[in-house]
Amino acid sequence: MKLSKSEFGKMLEKKVNETHDLVILSRWAFEIFMVHQRDSEADEDMQELLLELSSMEDGEEFEFSIEELVSLSKKLQNS
Repeated sequence: MKLSKSEFGKMLEKKVNETHDLVILSRWAFEIFMVHQRDSEADEDMQELLLELSSMEDGEEFEFSIEELVSLSKKLQNS
């Protein structure tokens, strides 16, 4: 089943409310990427976003702030 931007935005908001640990958030995003990578209707933008989020644990230059993640979740929910 295709993961919509709006659905992922809700999931991201919930996860950010549960934890501010970027490693946990990064691994969570990668897990979602792995589950949805074979979707025949997979949105390339969503896949890129999930990979970008999953790289947060690779170094400070890849990290999103919590404020950026909250803003992103709201933007996705409104798309």
